[in-house]
Amino acid sequence: GALIGDFVYIGDFDHRTEDVHRPIKDQGIVKAPVRIGAGSWLGVKATVLRGCSVGDGVVVGANAVVTRHVPPFAVVAGAPARVIADRQSAHLVGERTRQALADIEAKTARAARAHASGGAD
Repeated sequence: GALIGDFVYIGDFDHRTEDVHRPIKDQGIVKAPVRIGAGSWLGVKATVLRGCSVGDGVVVGANAVVTRHVPPFAVVAGAPARVIADRQSAHLVGERTRQALADIEAKTARAARAHASGGAD
């Protein structure tokens, strides 16, 4: 599922505006589907315009206006929305840090056992 905040607008159509001599309401509309990926969060008053896709795990900031495709696990904000962070990179860095700490812990434990048994450091 996706989390969608209050007053979010998702529009799969837009009005044509090419003819400056005709009222916009009389020029018809242009349609294109919108896709919101699994696990995405759309902040309060965010807008996603026609033809845009929001990848899986994306966070769209409050009041952001999405005007183009947003890659998976991005954090976007602003009008127009721009990528300000990558949640996946942060996760990978955290995972690498956890793995490095686990390796250090294992080496320390081996050294402590070797020392306790009278072996070399």
